[in-house]
Amino acid sequence: MNKTLLLAGAACFLSLSANAAEIDVKPYVGLDYVYTSADMKDNMDQVLEDKYHSFNLNAGARFNKYVGVEAFYQKSGEEEKSVVDVDGDTLKAKTRFDAYGLDVAGYLPLTEKLEGVASVGLAHYKFKLKAGGDYEGSESESNMGYRLGLGAQYNFDEHVALRVMGRFVQLDDGSDDAIKNLAELTAGVRYTF
Repeated sequence: MNKTLLLAGAACFLSLSANAAEIDVKPYVGLDYVYTSADMKDNMDQVLEDKYHSFNLNAGARFNKYVGVEAFYQKSGEEEKSVVDVDGDTLKAKTRFDAYGLDVAGYLPLTEKLEGVASVGLAHYKFKLKAGGDYEGSESESNMGYRLGLGAQYNFDEHVALRVMGRFVQLDDGSDDAIKNLAELTAGVRYTF
């Protein structure tokens, strides 16, 4: 019995060692341009801007040719919308957001240089509103977002790649939150070490 357990343990160890040899960690960094469209509740898009331009700085690692992880930080530009109400009062609303999170990515080689990419992740989004004109004040809202992405990556060589992705972000549903979800289109480069 002890010999059987010893042999089974040795077989498991050799199996793990063989699988560990298949892991080839390749770290990378990247920079993306992101176009974001926000789906807002209660016609809030009539008074708040719902289109954002931002940059996304990311760092990740590929564990093999099929799986990787990526952490990111995203900062949008400040977007402004002005609205005049029926009384002639003006609302100038400036909005922006910051986000950070982690995605797990799956890769599917399509050709020698082209890969399909799918991702799933979790992120924290913080939206900020600054009102001016006849209405003064500021407000912010924080949400967790569940992210799904689909795209393609073209590898110019073993170090430089171009990635394009579409992403859907479902935000936590707070009763007084203005934004329900986000649709994003990203394009950027990755440098693998």
